[in-house]
Amino acid sequence: MISAENIVVSYWAIGPSFRRALLTMLDTAYKRPDMFKFIILTDHVSDFEELQTQNPKCIAVLDLNEQRAKYEWSFIHEPIPVSKTEREYASEFREILLTSRFSYGLHRFSVPWLIDHGYLQFILMDPDMAIGRRDITIQTWVDGYLDLGVPVVAYGCVHSNTENHLEVYTAVCDALEAKFPYIKAPRGIPYVVYTDGPFRFHNFNCPEAAAEFFQIWNFSIKYTFENIDLLNRVSQVGPVFYHDEFLLGIIYTALGISLGTIAGPAVEANHNIEHRYFAITQGNYKSALTHDEFLEINEFNIGGDYEQK
Repeated sequence: MISAENIVVSYWAIGPSFRRALLTMLDTAYKRPDMFKFIILTDHVSDFEELQTQNPKCIAVLDLNEQRAKYEWSFIHEPIPVSKTEREYASEFREILLTSRFSYGLHRFSVPWLIDHGYLQFILMDPDMAIGRRDITIQTWVDGYLDLGVPVVAYGCVHSNTENHLEVYTAVCDALEAKFPYIKAPRGIPYVVYTDGPFRFHNFNCPEAAAEFFQIWNFSIKYTFENIDLLNRVSQVGPVFYHDEFLLGIIYTALGISLGTIAGPAVEANHNIEHRYFAITQGNYKSALTHDEFLEINEFNIGGDYEQK
């Protein structure tokens, strides 16, 4: 049995709009008496100082750049704006998009802290997602949605069997086996199973296994960034994000890690378009340099506290 007391949720909150989204979500969509313990990985720790003093479930607020300080290559390949104000952040973010993308895999940098503090069962989750089913206890929620007898439980599931994906799988596995000779990735597989990224629960049985996973994940991201053609094929590159969903699917397959899929009612996804006011990629909305300007020029009506749009 998995105890809810042993699980920690790690949220990433990078940039003014996603920091605001997390604060809003924790204040509205996640009000329940038996919250999980949680940590926050962010680029602006002071935004969460008041939350940390008021909510005993918030056990740490981590500075992203401090957590990745040992990996200089990450600052080069995974840049984020250093500006703190909305307008300056939006402008700098757009400049970065001319040569790079926002690396979704940055949320991995909370994992070493979790390991060092003895947390081997943790949920990596987006700042605009909440644990669902507030009508039941957290332990009942864990029993129903997470205790599936597999090391990883994630949100959504895709079987990929395109020729491109299988070629990428082989290329990444070749690199993994060269770096980590003990890895013997299966070959000739019919497909790679991978999942969406907003929610991932990892259930490790020892610190060594968790540390090994982080090391392999971190190396894989570095390797793909240093091989641009592979990066463009493995990350499902869009106009804003470098995604690592498929890359993680390759890693899980190579290591023989089984995946489970979390049911829809287990989480509440609130990917509101206005969180990305500075780089709109869908619909007919016009981008803006501030959240308020975005709402004004698009005549956008939020229509209530933290509702799905």
